[in-house]
Amino acid sequence: MKKLINVGTAIFLSIAMTSVAYARYSQIGSFIADGNIYSTSANASALVTFKEKVDATLTLYLEESSNGGVSYYLYETLDTKSGFGEGLSVQGNASGLDKDCEYRIKAEVVVDGGETEYKYLY
Repeated sequence: MKKLINVGTAIFLSIAMTSVAYARYSQIGSFIADGNIYSTSANASALVTFKEKVDATLTLYLEESSNGGVSYYLYETLDTKSGFGEGLSVQGNASGLDKDCEYRIKAEVVVDGGETEYKYLY
């Protein structure tokens, strides 16, 4: 009996988690981020399209780590765009980066103030 309950619970959790994942990204059609990080500079771009017209914000962040990539913090916002429509694009660059630190680029889209997706470029 205990095995049956555990199997039933596992199936329920699998279905529940699948439903949440689908609902979370339901508005995003595609989300692409591309860029490069060099020893003292970085550049990136991101493009997001939606399945219908929505209010959204797309932002490119440059994050820095001084502890070998264990943790990162915001170094600079490279670009951000907000609007109502079927897509957004951003691009940005930074120079004068510290050779002794590690950097990553974070592209983040927030749809209707709640649905959030992000990608990291190292």
